[in-house]
Amino acid sequence: MEREASALQEIARVISDGRDLNEILHGLIEVVPRAMEIPRCMIFRVGRECGELVMPASIGLSAGAARSIERRKQPLDALTPIQREVLMEGRTVAVEDVAADPHLHPEDREYLGFLGMRSILGVPLRMGGKSIGYFTLDDPHRPRAFSEGEIRLAEVIAAHAALAIDRAEAWEEAQKASGELEWLKHAFDARVEKCTGAWSTVQNQRVRDLAALVEAGIAITSELSLDKVLQRIVDVARGVLRAHYAALGVVAEGDAQLERFFVSGIDAETQAQIGLLPVGRGILGALLREGKPLRLRDLTKDPRSVGFPPHHPPMRSFLGVPIISRGRVFGRLYFTEKQDEDEFSEEDESLALSLAAQAAVAIENARLFQETQEQQERLLRAERLSAIGTLAATVSHELRNPLSVINNAVFFLSTKVPRDDPRVVRNLEIIRREVQTATHVIEDLLDFARSRPLHVTPVEAELLVRDTLIRQQMPVNMHVENLVPKELPPLCVDPGQMQQVLSNLIENAMQAMPDGGTLRLEGAAGGGRATLRVSDTGVGIAPENLSRIFEPLFTTRSRGVGLGLALVRRMVEAHGGHVSVESEVGKGTTFILELPTAEADRKPISSGA
Repeated sequence: MEREASALQEIARVISDGRDLNEILHGLIEVVPRAMEIPRCMIFRVGRECGELVMPASIGLSAGAARSIERRKQPLDALTPIQREVLMEGRTVAVEDVAADPHLHPEDREYLGFLGMRSILGVPLRMGGKSIGYFTLDDPHRPRAFSEGEIRLAEVIAAHAALAIDRAEAWEEAQKASGELEWLKHAFDARVEKCTGAWSTVQNQRVRDLAALVEAGIAITSELSLDKVLQRIVDVARGVLRAHYAALGVVAEGDAQLERFFVSGIDAETQAQIGLLPVGRGILGALLREGKPLRLRDLTKDPRSVGFPPHHPPMRSFLGVPIISRGRVFGRLYFTEKQDEDEFSEEDESLALSLAAQAAVAIENARLFQETQEQQERLLRAERLSAIGTLAATVSHELRNPLSVINNAVFFLSTKVPRDDPRVVRNLEIIRREVQTATHVIEDLLDFARSRPLHVTPVEAELLVRDTLIRQQMPVNMHVENLVPKELPPLCVDPGQMQQVLSNLIENAMQAMPDGGTLRLEGAAGGGRATLRVSDTGVGIAPENLSRIFEPLFTTRSRGVGLGLALVRRMVEAHGGHVSVESEVGKGTTFILELPTAEADRKPISSGA
């Protein structure tokens, strides 16, 4: 655990301190072999422009060997079998002895011999389900068997390294695009200064359009908050196109449906009266499906039109364009009601496409910033959890023996002192209860310090909830509603750990309802995931504490050390799940668990409100 925590800490430092891709790669190449205690490491990645395998960083090679390999660009159709297994199939490969392994393909033996490898561990660098490269750890002098722990540590390091490399490459692209926009601005400013009154109205308008386009690009790439970027894009775009109304629809990842919608030109009151975001029918649906620009003089006369919802302002002229970056569709830009004209022109369409291209860069830049922040938070949290776990294990060990001595002493005294003295009996009982409380705290600390392996198996959700409720000692003034459907697909979880998750949440609900109330458990499923909701009608959580309740050692109660909810998050995330919380002071709290199911093709099922 300490070795893994130290490696993650160093990687977090490399990622946060790295100013560019080259610096991050060379930082990683120093950290990884040190963490794995192995002399050599090489990072290979697929070049975004050339599409060939290159080695941008290595350690432990001779200067001549490093230069020879760095100059070599390997086409992806010329990979050896072991390279294809790691890069194309995304599997970790370990070879204890290159010279003696009978299963090694001759082509691999020749290639690994060329690299001077005796034993090798190859680990893929994957991002978004796609391999962007791999790194190798090898010992050129002796055979080496890589343990399961070493392989697991290497794969954890690879996950963080892949995200850092992908984000650094995207950041460099965004910076390059921003620099080009600045250059264009200066060029167009100089051009505008040379304009004379002799230019025609059309020529002047084109210059203004180009200047507005560049100004818009700089404006939208200067913002890093994704929501602010999207609203800035639609506001700027409406002004550049001189449209009465504009909108930006964000497409859900892996789907053709709109998940978010930003508008400009319609006041907040009218937006509220219109109601829910468009569902993608009619003209908007056509643009979503076809993915091409669409320009209409009168959208109400188009046979695909399905009209407008109540309170929607009337609209006739229409222009819509897709927002695409690196082959991925982010969303669509829509414009209606061209000012002082009956329809949008071809020049407007070209201008809108240019705006959409700049918007894609801005969105990618904002998402990069958001994902980088989230990654750094995850790394820092992993480091903090490891440190707390080590401390918890030490403290628990030091306290367990004294508490056992005290407990035995209480038992001995209870057999020797007069039972007819109520003060003695009462005080001995107080000591016994407090020792029991301290023992429970130590058990929580030990649970937190342990890194228990998962034993995943299909488990019926309703049965899991029912068994957990049976094990709990419920107060008589608490009403329990188990609304989890029996038809839910089986959860793919460790039953023991998930029972502890539910027990901790139920215990939390009981503490929130000292005067009684209702505990409700609900379930729903769809898309290979199940959602369990644990709700209470208790005191609720103050808004300023909501963001901290899953932090280890954070508690607002007089008793306990604040590890129950931290354990919940750790166990749920270990299953590839997610836990969140909703609460309102005085009304109650709901914890929401999202967990993988054993069946991904069942129809959606739900329960409760």
